[in-house]
Amino acid sequence: MDANAKMKPSGIEWLGDIPANWEIVKLTAMCDIVRGNTSFRKDELLNIGKYVALQYGKTYKVNEVDENYEFYVNDEFYKVSQIVNNGDIIFISTSETIQDLGHSVFYNRSDIGLIGGEQILLKPKNDIVNGKYLYYSSKVFSKELRKFATGVKVYRFNVNDLKTIYLSVPPLPEQTAIVVHIEKETAIFNKTIATIEKEIALVQEYRTALITEAVTGKIDVRDFIIPSYETVNEELEEDEWSIAAEDEIAYNTENIE
Repeated sequence: MDANAKMKPSGIEWLGDIPANWEIVKLTAMCDIVRGNTSFRKDELLNIGKYVALQYGKTYKVNEVDENYEFYVNDEFYKVSQIVNNGDIIFISTSETIQDLGHSVFYNRSDIGLIGGEQILLKPKNDIVNGKYLYYSSKVFSKELRKFATGVKVYRFNVNDLKTIYLSVPPLPEQTAIVVHIEKETAIFNKTIATIEKEIALVQEYRTALITEAVTGKIDVRDFIIPSYETVNEELEEDEWSIAAEDEIAYNTENIE
């Protein structure tokens, strides 16, 4: 947060230098890692149910599971080992595209979720790391995980790959301050994006209305003057191409000198 903070080498190539008061900590020291293996399929998800169903075909499309995420299952899929709690992070460990591999999702609900297959769950140790800070960190180290990707049409990494990851970790109060800062700034970005998307939708609506009115005779275009456009002859004679090429060579030579 302090641009003038004293820095030190992290010893991790992809991290580079870090603030002097931060520590390098192995991911396994900051959270418990659980491999998802609940077997529900897309066609078994319910609109109403007892447990939030974290099926990877749904979770890879979102960054946060909140009250707007409405996929559920009941007791037949319940496993104690697969419970997801508020503040946990879900990793997509299998994907058809390398870009979606390692996509992470923050679980921001008070009710219990169950993690499905093809995902890995991180359960933060709250005395060491702020869950939201770990989530934002995952957006960075997930790119590092892609180097472990195996497969051709379907890519994947496994729990052992996650265990190789080290993170830069500030003191807890600073973690909280970083989270607040990120969320404040992203809220501004999201508001701007929403405004632009609304304006684009209005322009598209106007375009559709204009076309409809024009082709159904609602607009009088009888006095419309069709503008004239200058046509450009793109077919040059052979000698003209030679002259153009010589001019280009001469121009480049002058710039090099």
